[in-house]
Amino acid sequence: MPSISKTVQLGSYWKMTLNVSESSTSTASNTSTLSYSLVLTSTGGSAQYNGAGSYAININGSRVRSGTVNLNVGTYGSVTLASGSTTVGHNNDGSKTVSVSASYSSAASAYYLPSSGSTSGSLALTKIPRASKISTFTGTTVDGNFSVTYTKSVSTYTDKLRISIPNVKALMTIDYNTSGTSFTLDSASLEYIYSNYTTTQTVQLGAVMETYNGTTKIGESSEYKIDVSINCPPAINNVALTETGLTDAGISNTDCVALIGKKSIKVTATAQHHASIKLIQIQNGNVTKSVSDSSTATIGFDNLSSATFVVTVTDSRGFTVSKTVTGTYYDYFKPTIQSLSVARPTDTASTATISGTGTYWNGTIGTKANTITYTITDDASVSDKIPTISNRSWSISEAVSNVPYQSSFHFTVTIKDAFGQSETRQITLPSTTPVVWIGKSQVKVNGKSVNTAIAQAEELMQWKQKVLAGETAVIIFESEE
Repeated sequence: MPSISKTVQLGSYWKMTLNVSESSTSTASNTSTLSYSLVLTSTGGSAQYNGAGSYAININGSRVRSGTVNLNVGTYGSVTLASGSTTVGHNNDGSKTVSVSASYSSAASAYYLPSSGSTSGSLALTKIPRASKISTFTGTTVDGNFSVTYTKSVSTYTDKLRISIPNVKALMTIDYNTSGTSFTLDSASLEYIYSNYTTTQTVQLGAVMETYNGTTKIGESSEYKIDVSINCPPAINNVALTETGLTDAGISNTDCVALIGKKSIKVTATAQHHASIKLIQIQNGNVTKSVSDSSTATIGFDNLSSATFVVTVTDSRGFTVSKTVTGTYYDYFKPTIQSLSVARPTDTASTATISGTGTYWNGTIGTKANTITYTITDDASVSDKIPTISNRSWSISEAVSNVPYQSSFHFTVTIKDAFGQSETRQITLPSTTPVVWIGKSQVKVNGKSVNTAIAQAEELMQWKQKVLAGETAVIIFESEE
């Protein structure tokens, strides 16, 4: 405990020492007990003293001891003029510094006698705890419940709890006289936090206990700080899917069709408590699209890979919220022509058959069942006929006429489904060229004059003579490759 010792020289051969020390404290009464003594000591020489003098001791501005003494002190001897104890009250906050002083007045004057003199000083006493002391401050979210546990220094004192944003703003003060009582921030405190902390997810709060004796504030505790979450994520108000690719196909907005389906997704979102929407993202399969700094977004998707759309909204505090919208997925594929051919039944026929095979998607989307038709145009005209169907395969065998073998003919074949998707191929029916052709004026082999194809072919010349003479000739034809 604190103490002080002050010494003053009284003449050539004497000194006086004042000793003051704190011997105990009382938290309940906010006081300290001080012990004191005043000692007169001979410092040497042949002097002895046998006479009268008076002394006084003052502590904390009050005289605690005084008197007159007759002394008989030998050389190098000492005598205690006075000793005792006194009680000193502390300030309301438990602190206290006391002044101490002592004086001595001699009744006679001689070189070997103690002279009159005084000494003084100050002593800072132990600070007595007065305010309650916080042990814990708990809470997780600004809009949730909080509690403070604390220890009272004086049971009869009352306490107020002050909640602040440290070094920024005092939010609220409430009566708080039971440790561990649950409480919440008032609406004004919440509004201040929400409006001033729009880009962070946490805020630091501080708790201080203010202790009162009646209406007199005794002191306050150290500030206990915790970080709490603002915890107000955005809300997704609505996610609306609209079909934009197959508007005439009779499908619903939640039907998602591969390759040909297109979706427009409209999202509306709301940020909470003064925050703002920073990002709206929509993911479909491996494709993610986004809109920034808006609470609404309309985003289009085509070439859909699934019927699942994951919407994620992020606000200015960094909180995110997600919503998944799932429709019905149709793994549609467009009709294909895998093989296509045209041929005459014989080399010199004036008819032919167009044959083809392929695939198509044979499912139903919503209430619309897919169908397949084909058309043949150009030198022949066949419109919207239904091919032969087997599971996801189709085939056609279409006869065409008026196609003399001497000429070539071109055909365009289109296969088309109920959703307007098609594939078109062109095919040619070539003319038939005989291996040997004998006429009245010339002979050809594989379409070339015999004079250039077979030089000096006597057999062919003989055939020509027979024809000129009106005889019947045998003509052999073979289609060119």
